[in-house]
Amino acid sequence: MTSFEAHATDLMCKILLENTYEAIIYAGINPKELRGTKTGIFIGSCHTEKRNIIIYYRLQAAGYPIVGCSQYLLANSISNWFGLNRLSCALDTACSSSHYAMAEAYRMIRSGECDAAIVGAPTAGYCKPPFDASGTGYMRSEAVAILYLQKAKDARRIYATYVCAKTNSDGF
Repeated sequence: MTSFEAHATDLMCKILLENTYEAIIYAGINPKELRGTKTGIFIGSCHTEKRNIIIYYRLQAAGYPIVGCSQYLLANSISNWFGLNRLSCALDTACSSSHYAMAEAYRMIRSGECDAAIVGAPTAGYCKPPFDASGTGYMRSEAVAILYLQKAKDARRIYATYVCAKTNSDGF
């Protein structure tokens, strides 16, 4: 990533790439071994603060900011960075985005479409003190979670077992 791209890229994307690398290492895998494998990327994300800043201040950077701050391209950034060419998708179901990402990854591994999956859910806000004179008393939390999923028979390290995934929707 060039310094230009790093400046224009959403903080969520940068943190997501870093944590994805760590999750792969924690799984006992050299990230270079993933290139060209049947590894899917499933990212649950429902908002980004950087896009709003870029639009508000009309920052120009030769078109890169739109790509660098889109939550819908977070999964593609990971695929590109690690040289993966399998399914790569971002899911936005509001507060249940990470759950749907997990369920879809589970389904794809179980069906054989993917041998492994990287599942993530980032939230990085543009922090403004919620209780200062200009604050509203409201602030979203910030976190990032990345999991490397694969069948137990293929795993080098097992931290947990995921046995089932179910989703439903009661929205309008």
